[in-house]
Amino acid sequence: MGNDNNTNRGLNRKLHSALSVENVNLLRFQGRRCGNPYLQDVQAHGFEPKARVSSHWYEPGEVVQHAAKLRQENREKSEEERIRWEAELEKQQEIERKIEIGELPDKHEEVYFTDLSDVPDVEWWDVPYIKDGSIHEKYSLDYSTLNSDDESDDEEEEEEEGAQDKFPSIRYIQHPVPIERPRAAVPVAEIFLTKNERKKARRNTRKLVRQEKEEKIKLGIEPKPEPKVKLSNMMNVYENDANIADPTQWESIVRRQVAERKRKHFEENEIRHQESLKRRKESQLQAHSNDSPLEYTCVVYMFDEIQNPSIRYKIKTNGKQLKLKGCCLHIQNGKGIIVAFGDEKSIRFFDKLVTKRINWSEPYKDRDTEETVPCDGKITKVWQGLIGDCRFKGWFMLDCKDKNQLNNILEQHDALTFVPLGKF
Repeated sequence: MGNDNNTNRGLNRKLHSALSVENVNLLRFQGRRCGNPYLQDVQAHGFEPKARVSSHWYEPGEVVQHAAKLRQENREKSEEERIRWEAELEKQQEIERKIEIGELPDKHEEVYFTDLSDVPDVEWWDVPYIKDGSIHEKYSLDYSTLNSDDESDDEEEEEEEGAQDKFPSIRYIQHPVPIERPRAAVPVAEIFLTKNERKKARRNTRKLVRQEKEEKIKLGIEPKPEPKVKLSNMMNVYENDANIADPTQWESIVRRQVAERKRKHFEENEIRHQESLKRRKESQLQAHSNDSPLEYTCVVYMFDEIQNPSIRYKIKTNGKQLKLKGCCLHIQNGKGIIVAFGDEKSIRFFDKLVTKRINWSEPYKDRDTEETVPCDGKITKVWQGLIGDCRFKGWFMLDCKDKNQLNNILEQHDALTFVPLGKF
């Protein structure tokens, strides 16, 4: 039995029935597929070998000629584009020129024109100057060389009866010389420089000024500046001067020069400081004048006492920061009145500050006695409305001696009418 198994192994194995020649399916497959593809040396549908391409050798100068030809074609194409672009630009400029002088309608103006067939050949106002469809010979004469005393034209007109009515004279018509219409100047855009660029520009400007001054000194236009002598460099500056017989005297001279330079320095600084204050004041006045509305929102308050210095500071500071106009007057830290003018937003903020944020009954600590002082203050809004004019120039607070002083201040600013409203 073991021998039978060895005989069916390897090449001794019997052929399977599916691979036998009598197998109908195998014969049909071989007929359709040209035999067994696994047994054929060359497959029927295999890859075809790639055709070998023969090497091409360029002649000397062939690549250069090809590149030159491409460049020439590009130049010709660019030249054609440039010519076409210039022609379009010239055409557009011609159209704009005709639109400007009125020969062509502007954009969206075609709706205002009627059909050209409806336009007459000669308008009715040109009929007196036309004869038989052409301009009368009288109007084709050159009157520029004609003397004002020459009456030949008038004599010819007198010979023809009724010619004046039929063909009016245009001899003395003055044709104004056309002038170019004024054009608005093109605004120059402001250049914003960085910090380093501003420093560099300032340095270059100072350098040019210094060079100009040196050139004027060299040409003798300006005198040479005196040497800046100090006690530390006195001997180096005057070492070539043989007249130094008394060093003490020269020392006093140098000290006077130093004092003079110092005085001049402080004077220039003071002048610049005053000019800066003047410019600042002018800018503030200009800002106030520009910000002044046509109508002011006015509000009036009455309070019982204002002893707390914190409350006085808040009212004074906020009134100035909000650019209010008016005053806060009180009699010996007792009863008083607040009259404030300003725009609606500032008055609304000030009203919230006075009526809600400030605690008028809050006690405070006296700095001198270190005692806590109680307060029983209260504020009431008396009136609020719009007023066209304001006599106050700014915001201030004042502690009045009596009621008469308070009334005088309000009367000076035309605000005395607010006092009876609060039964003050």
